[in-house]
Amino acid sequence: MDHVIYLDALTLRLATAWELQRQRRWPDSSDPYFFVTRNTAIDDSGPPISAGVFQLLFQRVGLPAGRLRVDRIVDEGITAPPTPSG
Repeated sequence: MDHVIYLDALTLRLATAWELQRQRRWPDSSDPYFFVTRNTAIDDSGPPISAGVFQLLFQRVGLPAGRLRVDRIVDEGITAPPTPSG
C-alpha cells in the first residue's frame, strides 16, 4: 500500500507502545493486522477484529467511532498536497 498517513505525537506514541506490547505478548504471531485478539494472534486464519468490537470500545469512552473517520478525512483534506486532475 502506498498511502501515507501522518500521525500526531500522541497517536504515534500509543501505536508504538501497542506494537511493543503486542510483540511481547504474542512474539510468534503471524497475524498481519495491527489489532489482534487472543484467537487471531495464534491462528490468523480467523476473521480480523470486527467493526462491532471497535464500536463497543469507542462507546465505552463516549466517542462514536465514525467521528474519528470524519475527523481523519477532514484533516487529510486540509494537509494533503493538491493532486492534478486528469
